[in-house]
Amino acid sequence: FPSDNTSNFYNKPIIHAIVVGSPGCLGLSVEYDKVNWINFPKNLHKLLWRRPVSIDNQIIQQTLTEVFGGLTIDRQLDVHEGLQVEIVKAENCPSERIVSYATVGLSIVPIGYISSNVILGAEIVGAANARFDRFADILAACVDDIFRLRFKLFPGAVYKNALEAHYPGMDVKHLIFDTPHGWENDLLSLNLGTRQVAWIMAVPVTDEELELFSRSDTGELQVLMEEKGVDLYDLERESVV
Repeated sequence: FPSDNTSNFYNKPIIHAIVVGSPGCLGLSVEYDKVNWINFPKNLHKLLWRRPVSIDNQIIQQTLTEVFGGLTIDRQLDVHEGLQVEIVKAENCPSERIVSYATVGLSIVPIGYISSNVILGAEIVGAANARFDRFADILAACVDDIFRLRFKLFPGAVYKNALEAHYPGMDVKHLIFDTPHGWENDLLSLNLGTRQVAWIMAVPVTDEELELFSRSDTGELQVLMEEKGVDLYDLERESVV
């Protein structure tokens, strides 16, 4: 993964990195504070984790069910040879006319951190008003870019213009990835033995909000949004900055 890439992701520095595998397996190299993909092999899930992916995914789905309520599968994405990532959704969650979404299976990709000597992966969660029914398309594009273009997903990452192709002309056009909030119950990290699963929330923001997020502590924007009573589920909202 070239250190001088100019992708849509704005990646803040990663401090801790991991090196996994042997020749022909997945590896990560560290260049200064960045994590670089060396190789992306066939049978990725078999090389990284030594039990069926479906077992871990069932645990992830159960956790989401406990927080979101009833889940339905919106789509299944063929992301790598023999590997699928699901996007699931829950209607009227966390409130009426709001739809919550989440990935299931994305956490098989290491995000470059180690927690208690266990490799850390992440699942994306997010929510939008039901009238914005292409929100799942936006998350699907994120998943595709993570696998196909090796973009890194971690708290503080930014996906520029993520909404542009699906909702052109709106002020809210980027995604920032932050700690999940807005649901009645917290999404707690999962220790699956083979890996630790964190939850990262995709938050749609405007140009001005992205600038504030990028140049300040990540919590400053969230505090401002809470003070202004911003409806994060309304993709047609005005900027708070």
